[in-house]
Amino acid sequence: MNRPKASLQTINTKRISSITGAALGTALLAVGAAYWLKSRHAGKAPSAPAALPAGVHQQLSGYTFTRSEGGRQVFTVHAARTVSFKGGAETRLEDVSVDIFGRTGRHHDVLRTASCQYNSSMGGFRCAGKVEVELNAATSSSSDHSLSAPAQPADSWQRGQQTVYLETANLSFQPQGAVLLTDAPVAFRYGAVSGQGIGLEYATNDGLLDLKSNVVLDVPSSDGGPPWRLTAGGLRYTKDSGQVQLRAPVEITAGARKISADRGWILLDGRNRATQAALLGNVRGTDAAPGQTMQLSAGQIRAELDPASDTLRTLVAAGTVQVESKSEGESGSLGYLSADQLRISFSGGQGSPEAPQDGIATGNVKLRLRPASPAAPMGREPLENRASAGAQCETLTASVLRFQFGGAGLNLREAHTVGAGKLVLVPADPRAGERVVTAGQFVMGFGSDGRLKTFKGLQPTHILFEPGRGSPTSPNGRSPVESSSDLLEAKLDSATESVQTLDQTGNVHFVGQDGQATAERAQYSAAAQTLALTGDPRVWNTDTRARASRFVIHLENNTAEALGNVSSTHFGPAEGHIGAHAQAGGDGHAPGALLADDATHVLADRMLVSRSSQSVHYEGHVRAWHGDDVVESPSLDIDGRARRIRSGAGVVTSDLQPASAKAGRATSSDPRAAAKPVTIRADRLEYFDAGREARYQGHVRMQAEDATLEADTLDVFFSSATAGTDARIKRAVAAGHVVVTEPQRRATAGRAEYFAALGKVVLTGGPPAIYDAANGFATGQRLTLFVHDGSLIVDGGAQSPALARHRIAQ
Repeated sequence: MNRPKASLQTINTKRISSITGAALGTALLAVGAAYWLKSRHAGKAPSAPAALPAGVHQQLSGYTFTRSEGGRQVFTVHAARTVSFKGGAETRLEDVSVDIFGRTGRHHDVLRTASCQYNSSMGGFRCAGKVEVELNAATSSSSDHSLSAPAQPADSWQRGQQTVYLETANLSFQPQGAVLLTDAPVAFRYGAVSGQGIGLEYATNDGLLDLKSNVVLDVPSSDGGPPWRLTAGGLRYTKDSGQVQLRAPVEITAGARKISADRGWILLDGRNRATQAALLGNVRGTDAAPGQTMQLSAGQIRAELDPASDTLRTLVAAGTVQVESKSEGESGSLGYLSADQLRISFSGGQGSPEAPQDGIATGNVKLRLRPASPAAPMGREPLENRASAGAQCETLTASVLRFQFGGAGLNLREAHTVGAGKLVLVPADPRAGERVVTAGQFVMGFGSDGRLKTFKGLQPTHILFEPGRGSPTSPNGRSPVESSSDLLEAKLDSATESVQTLDQTGNVHFVGQDGQATAERAQYSAAAQTLALTGDPRVWNTDTRARASRFVIHLENNTAEALGNVSSTHFGPAEGHIGAHAQAGGDGHAPGALLADDATHVLADRMLVSRSSQSVHYEGHVRAWHGDDVVESPSLDIDGRARRIRSGAGVVTSDLQPASAKAGRATSSDPRAAAKPVTIRADRLEYFDAGREARYQGHVRMQAEDATLEADTLDVFFSSATAGTDARIKRAVAAGHVVVTEPQRRATAGRAEYFAALGKVVLTGGPPAIYDAANGFATGQRLTLFVHDGSLIVDGGAQSPALARHRIAQ
């Protein structure tokens, strides 16, 4: 917003003064001629002349006539001689000058011409030759009364005292309507200003003066810049109201600056000083500089002037005001301001030039900035070509926008909305969607160079994160998310003025498709397309609660990350929500597998959630539990879509199994008293919810009651949960280097199947063998161990049908 307003200054006070002086000078010329005409009838008749040559009716030399009113001198006519012709109604006045003082006697204007013809019968008057006029002439006039006389210095102008020089020809007076007319060119000079027009019409009775066409004023610049030129289709001066009207087309130019309108007007005070000026209808302005162009459009522009100091006080543009800055080689504009009305106040006076002080834009205000792209370092792409560039376009809308100027020229110092505003950020990366920011009030601060430095939003603030281009929307794809807070502050790139981060503080509330979050602070990064929550952040949805030191929401790929002291609680399966992490099948769940009908808790150092893949990854000291079921592991992955859980780096689980038959004989009303813990360690764990099956692989070790089972792999099958109880281990199948160890005995096999309710282990393959400290060695095709009472069954198969059963002393 630094340069467009330079175009508005094409209507300043000295330019308006120039227009006013030209119009006033022409008006006084007409008034003087009218007074002079009237003197032909009001003065005394001259004495009868002596006999004249043939054809000459009368000739007088040294003719002077003065008219006074109320004792005040109004005007005096001087003529070197007059000539009247016999048989004709015309009288010729030669070498004529008229001193005009006006009815009040406060003015002194001088009209000069070589010859005039007066028609006594018609009462008309015509000067066929050149007419020269001095308006506001000195009491003792210079001997050189032409337009070629030296111009007065611009700094010596004094309103109502400076002389205006005019020159025209073929001037006539029509008594019907008391109108002075000429179709000849009219040239004038007013101080350092010169101008011209074609045709003059002045109705003396109505006080209306018209320059008919082709009005041109040339004004030298006071600051050494290019001269100003004003052109108009015509000009009308109304004496009684002091208004000067400019007819279409009106145009003001100065070098590369230009402003045009359909029409305009200037209002003069009693001392003929400009107090107001306006351009009306289709106002258009341009200001070109190397590599950049400013454009202005409005329905009208109006200026309030201080006639005492000859300075601009207020400038008002109205009627769909638009100011736009365009740069060569860029698509679209660098800056754009539109409003129903724009008002700027100026300071200055008493020798100091006017300078913009403050302003206000009202009605449908829109401020758009397209940050410039800085030059890229050698070997790197420009900023706008990088996928993670900052915001490319920023648009602020409000009902009212106030601003203050500071520093040099038209640079802004501060701007703020009056009431609520909306800021739309369009990131450079098309994969990222719009960011719509609203606030109860926006406050912007600018540096001495006019660049935007700070941007704040006051309570309440809200950010809407739209999905990127081509992203699907709800319910199956990406949908808008939003956050709100008490305060908002933007951090900007110093080179491009683009928004880099948005910090929200105080009562931050985030709402997404799958849940909500609260925190004391949220920071949005335009480059990374992330929203980071800190200050006791909490996240929840219909089935999950989570806390961490920090949450980071990745808007670009729809993932979320929790960092430091992660604590989550899940309240059973919830269809269609990542928060459930996985869904329990049927009416059961997997102990230690984070699937539950009620609360399941997880602790970890880090958690990563991806909605698109419906997966959750925990890592770092992971501990998850549901009731008595516990999982501990360095990492844990949950695939909600496949309903599968994986742990790939040393897992430990603690589950419950039904008490064995011997233990089951103990009476208890508590179902948990009849259950026994089972601890399983392995390198890897994979749980499949479809069959309520868990597979342990690598260095598997299961501890159940007094027995330990080791194997390469272990498949554990769970029962369904019932009211008031968790699911239990029904059975387990071990394979590969199976070893079962009990007090006083050790068995090996290629495969083992464990039945929890019976406390029975069936060993096959290898062939199976058992080593008993008391009874020695036994083997067969199949061995069956009962861990609760130490019983052993040896099956020899078809080759050895006899079965041996041994009782081993305990």
